Amino acid sequence: MGGTIGVERRCLDIETRRPLSFGFSDRLIFDGSGPIQGEAFISNLRSRQETGRLEITPPDGWTASPREVRFKNLHWRTRTRGVRIEPPAGTMPGVYQGNLTLLTEEERRHKAFPAFNLGRGRVDVREIEDQGREAYLVSNSTMEYRLCPSFGGIIYSLKSGDLEFLASSFPEEKPHFTFNPWFGGISGQTRWESSKGWQEKHVARKASRGIWKGVETVCRPGNFMKNLKGLAITTGYFLAKSSNIMRIEQEIANTTGARIEVQCGANVFVGLGRENDLESVVPDDLGMPYSRPRGDDPKLRFRSPEGWIAFRNPKLDGAIILSGYTSDRGYVGMEESRGCLIMGATMRSVVEPGGSTKWAFHLALCSSSLDEIARHRHIRELAPTTEPLVSP
Repeated sequence: MGGTIGVERRCLDIETRRPLSFGFSDRLIFDGSGPIQGEAFISNLRSRQETGRLEITPPDGWTASPREVRFKNLHWRTRTRGVRIEPPAGTMPGVYQGNLTLLTEEERRHKAFPAFNLGRGRVDVREIEDQGREAYLVSNSTMEYRLCPSFGGIIYSLKSGDLEFLASSFPEEKPHFTFNPWFGGISGQTRWESSKGWQEKHVARKASRGIWKGVETVCRPGNFMKNLKGLAITTGYFLAKSSNIMRIEQEIANTTGARIEVQCGANVFVGLGRENDLESVVPDDLGMPYSRPRGDDPKLRFRSPEGWIAFRNPKLDGAIILSGYTSDRGYVGMEESRGCLIMGATMRSVVEPGGSTKWAFHLALCSSSLDEIARHRHIRELAPTTEPLVSP
């Protein structure tokens, strides 16, 4: 089916469990292969009959057919209708927002929906030598990253055009406040023991997940993080087409005979220009982006109830957004720690003997506009919000 990614289903949230709910059953993802074939639904799980219509307003410039779905005497069931959605030619990759309006005889309700445009390009994965170290360069027409397996298995550079988003000590580790050694960049998180984790041995290889392509690292800790001995930690970093979104997948396999509590996730050491020019962007009470200049937030520490956080630099017109899980076992947060600005997405899980657990996180690069950050906060919907991809 053109324009869809597999059969991934949107994880049901509180809204879709209400007696009268509406939305799209699937994520709306345009991958350049054809229009998105979405499925709109109206669900009435109560005995009172409802008659009305669902109006579909696509993102600006996009087309949707049909533009409305009518229903009559709906009760104790769900009405669905296929909807064909497509962006105009030349639309830049990114996250766009449309709106749904439910009209019944007694109420009028609105709901925004995201549409993800991954573009039409291709991802290039190359082995390179950079400053005397073997590395990988993964790029599309929108962004690129560089990963070095012998340098903590980290992504030490992440760029869109000439703008660098990461802070790293590449090509040589060095002390940085109480990090000793410090590597920085983007790395898979197992516990808050970054310095020890960076020193473990990592191997890397090309990898793909459908249209998502990139590099994955494999680490079998034990030399420095002795409490994690017997685990195999695979962390993949994937780009798609010409998208400005990175997908981070981490799978932890337990090869021991004991249950082990693990912490999945990703750490991002933010660069993006001078620290004094950076602003943290967090959800306000309505879940919309609120920008806090660094001078107003000298002791930065924040955990997001919405599953996303961001930093932006208005002078350089750039922003980096990280999304992950929100539950009693996981969080997405930011802090200033030991002289570094860090974004982190974390999920705790218990892995049974011989079992594994796998989670996905997403990162996006966009302009510093709060409107664009607001649209890109929806990257959190590209993965389930509470459940793993592979259960423990």
